[in-house]
Amino acid sequence: MLLLFDPDPPYLRWCVFEQGVARASRCSFGAEWFRLVKTGAGSLGGVKAVGYLLRHGGDRIKEPVLRVTPQTLSEVEDAVRFLPEFNDITYKVLDRWTQELPGIPHFLFCDTAFFSGLPDVAGTYAVPEELREKGVRRYGSYGLVHQWAWEKARSLFGGNVGKMVCVYLGDHTNVAALREGKSLDTTIGFTPVEGIPSRTGCGDIDATIVFELLSSGMSFRENQ
Repeated sequence: MLLLFDPDPPYLRWCVFEQGVARASRCSFGAEWFRLVKTGAGSLGGVKAVGYLLRHGGDRIKEPVLRVTPQTLSEVEDAVRFLPEFNDITYKVLDRWTQELPGIPHFLFCDTAFFSGLPDVAGTYAVPEELREKGVRRYGSYGLVHQWAWEKARSLFGGNVGKMVCVYLGDHTNVAALREGKSLDTTIGFTPVEGIPSRTGCGDIDATIVFELLSSGMSFRENQ
């Protein structure tokens, strides 16, 4: 049996794969989340591996798939600051389950790592160098989907695929330009808020609008 976790604030989604059948569930990420997952998963004795989706790996996690080690756990904790709402859930779930099931492999799937090699011309913001050193840059997202699409295209067309424009349609629609399996550009920036307008994102917008709304009496919470 395989157990997979996906943060979806304010929920935690998980999926159990057993004998070729997938069972997906979710629960509120509150005080009872661990008990609810254990009850929903059934016997933990049959769990062979656990996987965790990390939405934003920041500037330290650069491999799409990693076997979890104590160093990995530290890197995930450091990455919480890049996308706190999602990454904090992943970190807490990862920390708890590696303690609960220490004798099996745990794997981290990072959604931004595919774009860690994004060329400077595409990944760099026009901001002071000290901000770049703090990790302010374009990270892309949904890299696992874009990597899968590239590998699928190569399997269908072989060596005839050298360049590819990959479009992901979802809550945060985005486009990526790929060459030889490497990312050249993408529409998502520091987080999925930047880029193409979608159901849960306004796309590119002048940041000073927030301060204009504040001056008119709206709070930060109302601005969200």
